[in-house]
Amino acid sequence: MNATSILWPMLAQIGLTFLLYAWLTIERTRAVRSGETEYACFVLGRDEPHDIARITRNLANQFELPVIFYALVAMLIALGRVTMVDVILAWTFVVGPCDSHAGADPDRQRAAARAGVPAQLRGGRGTGGPRGADRAGGWPMSSGDPFADVRNATLAHRAKHGCGAYPYGNGPLLGVIAGAANAGRILECGTALGYTSLSFAHGAPKAKIDTIERDPEHVRLARVNIAGAGMVKRVTVHEGDFLKILPTLDPGYDVAFFDGHTPAPALLAALAKLLRAGGALITANLNHGGTADAVRAALFDGKAWRSALVDQDGETAVSIKL
Repeated sequence: MNATSILWPMLAQIGLTFLLYAWLTIERTRAVRSGETEYACFVLGRDEPHDIARITRNLANQFELPVIFYALVAMLIALGRVTMVDVILAWTFVVGPCDSHAGADPDRQRAAARAGVPAQLRGGRGTGGPRGADRAGGWPMSSGDPFADVRNATLAHRAKHGCGAYPYGNGPLLGVIAGAANAGRILECGTALGYTSLSFAHGAPKAKIDTIERDPEHVRLARVNIAGAGMVKRVTVHEGDFLKILPTLDPGYDVAFFDGHTPAPALLAALAKLLRAGGALITANLNHGGTADAVRAALFDGKAWRSALVDQDGETAVSIKL
């Protein structure tokens, strides 16, 4: 058999590597322009949004097992012993269902490290893993949570698809905050499948909620869940990036909630413009490092906000706009 036949699967593998480079560049650029994160997190190699981190790990893995593949191909060509079986095996390696990038998930590692924190005080979607009562020792999330089924469905969706749909760990807490504020308008960045939107609507029965989500499939599923709860007239799901949608909304919100990966100063500034004086801002994922450190500093410098942490590991803060 012609020895060059085995070059085609090798070239396909090389092409996949370049495709991943292009995809990673596009996704990182989009994330920065949308305000989801800043370039600094890529330089430091940490706190990347979950979807981008998966691409990064996949790209890194192209320089592990595929290197051995390249060496074997070169050896077979040099020896002139390429057979049809070798070519078939080479193509199988390239196109086979090998999801090698999904191995070591740093999100799950971070979540496990926080296992000692009471479950109901844990929130956020950006640093991963099922939270709260999804681990032994946590407080039971299903007790007193009218939307526990939506939360569980979100966890199941994430487990199946490996996406960034992390439900906040304590929907009833959000509802209580909204109710205590007697909120009439609520703004949310990070819908996922609608768990927290429904929690807000339940806690503040007169409120209208605007929630933003960029993933089209999550938007679809959230709308299904919201319709199933009979809250279509009260909850509006906006599809798109935060910094593109926020300027289109009218100011005067009573409560705002950020739960979309790592918080960034640009998003804090945009939310501050939309929140009324005396309104409440709930910010999750403050312990992600990178841009989250700057947001946390701004919330606690006493100039524009009066803030308090609601958990032991400093992940979520409730702030009042001064």
